[in-house]
Amino acid sequence: VLAYGPVWGSFIILAAVFSASSVGYFIGRYLGPVIVEKLIGHKNEKKISDFIDDYGFWAVIVTRLNPFLSNDAISFVAGILKMGYWKFIGATLVG
Repeated sequence: VLAYGPVWGSFIILAAVFSASSVGYFIGRYLGPVIVEKLIGHKNEKKISDFIDDYGFWAVIVTRLNPFLSNDAISFVAGILKMGYWKFIGATLVG
């Protein structure tokens, strides 16, 4: 935003978040739990899986808003759990 201004900077950030989240989602969806477990570990995968199962759409929004939680991990696990892609992306962009 500082380099490109509020309009172009926001657009670039939105496109980058959309792209990175989509890649993480499809890694989880098509490469499955084995690859994701190697990337984030079984313990973290289990915690995030339970969180998404309990809260779904809102879990993604809360994770995107909180700078201390892993954005990549939530994308991987949402893909593994086969959360609807548009629901996931909608929550990502809202967050």
